[in-house]
Amino acid sequence: MIPEGEVLFTIDPRNYEAAFKEAQSNVIQLETGIARLEKQLTLDRARLKTLERSRELARAEYDRLRRLFQEHKVAARSRVDSAESAYNAALDQADRMAQMIAIYPLQIREAGSRLDAARAGLDLARANLDRCTVRAPFKGRVKAAAVETGQFVSPGQGVLTLVDDSTLEIHVALDSRDARRWLRFERLPEENDLAWFGGLPGDPVRIQWTEDLEDHIWQGRLHRVVEFDRQTRTVTVAVRIPAEDALRGGNGDLPLVEGMFCKVDIPGKPLQNVMRLPRWAVGMNGTVYVAKDGRLKTVDVTLARIQGDEALVSGGLEPGDLVITTRLNDPLENSLLEITNLEPAEKVIPS
Repeated sequence: MIPEGEVLFTIDPRNYEAAFKEAQSNVIQLETGIARLEKQLTLDRARLKTLERSRELARAEYDRLRRLFQEHKVAARSRVDSAESAYNAALDQADRMAQMIAIYPLQIREAGSRLDAARAGLDLARANLDRCTVRAPFKGRVKAAAVETGQFVSPGQGVLTLVDDSTLEIHVALDSRDARRWLRFERLPEENDLAWFGGLPGDPVRIQWTEDLEDHIWQGRLHRVVEFDRQTRTVTVAVRIPAEDALRGGNGDLPLVEGMFCKVDIPGKPLQNVMRLPRWAVGMNGTVYVAKDGRLKTVDVTLARIQGDEALVSGGLEPGDLVITTRLNDPLENSLLEITNLEPAEKVIPS
């Protein structure tokens, strides 16, 4: 028995630790790069204001000298040209800085995409590193172990099977016709558009160990429909038994455990006016022998179910009919009969 959280086995983590550190470094590097771009954007915006002010001053100086030269012939031509050159230089610097500031958001967005990819790689590396130590996800029992210390294993290889015995589950295959006639399916909600069986109401189920049908008896409940097998045309239902109920088995001293062969009694829908007859009283072709006016008659009946050594008949017999349960060997129709043991047929509600 392994408690929850116990270490089951570990894998050599050195390669995964190196991959994790590399992925972590990539994330830190990209985060630093994005922080540098954002800082540089803030500084360049402040610098752009200074360049725009220098551009305005150069433009004002150029306009002043140009008017003096054109209108009053006071300034020299060389001074006007120098002022124009200074203005063009200030204009070019301001335009280049504005262009750089416009590109920064794109660079930050591109770096953010690389950062998202790096973080995903870091998560993957962390997950691979965490998988190097495998712990029991629940309290359970080791059913099989296929790994030894120092053994090389491949991804996806099954190395250990842990069983949760807190709830036992028995899968019972039922003939699809029996499932249609006997099981009670809950109606699916109106918004449910899944083509599958409705839920089972959780009816109590009687479970007996085939080695001891008298003393080892447990109570379970119907849980769900597991599958429909198209080849055998069977519906497989699951019966669940809590561990505390599996430990108590009537007068027996053994608990219900995995691997036991069991007999399962599942309650079905109630039937009205059903007659219980010995199984051998109903022929293979669905007929029974009855006594009418002291003579042998063959009557067709509707067989609702064969259950063990009993046959449940739902139609074909009338109240008061005398059904012959003695095995007859090639009887003649209308033969005279002498009835020696008369018992009334019993109406039943089958399980």
